[in-house]
Amino acid sequence: METTEAKITDFLYLTKLNDFLYENKEYYQEKHHKLIFFA
Repeated sequence: METTEAKITDFLYLTKLNDFLYENKEYYQEKHHKLIFFA
């Protein structure tokens, strides 16, 4: 089982990644083929 710390770290990482992807949404819509690497 994962520790609580690991889960919190993963959550914060995913939240930051999600914010990054949202902020760069227009860029990724233009270069949508690159989203494969983030899926």
